Amino acid sequence: MVSGTESRVSVMTGGGSGTGRAVALRLAESGDRVCLCGLNERGLTETANLIRSSSSLAETAIIEVRDRSAVETWCADVIARFGKIDCLFSNAGVNARAFIAEMAVAS
Repeated sequence: MVSGTESRVSVMTGGGSGTGRAVALRLAESGDRVCLCGLNERGLTETANLIRSSSSLAETAIIEVRDRSAVETWCADVIARFGKIDCLFSNAGVNARAFIAEMAVAS
């Protein structure tokens, strides 16, 4: 459980299934308010419903994570709603064959 009186706000890309879902559920279990985004609307809804069924807060947004502007807008919306982002977990699957240090932001 998160110590103190205020929960952390965690945002995650690709939380609709697999590892992302497992991490999102664990974050919620720890007391985090979890905001999920990605393209898998059905999966995101299922994850959010699992989180909500344990009386935790979950929000979703359908976002193409390769669209930098959309991600920036989503993060700004989360900050406007909750006043902060404590944890960012970038989990969305984007296949790129390069070292991250050599990748352009557009990749």
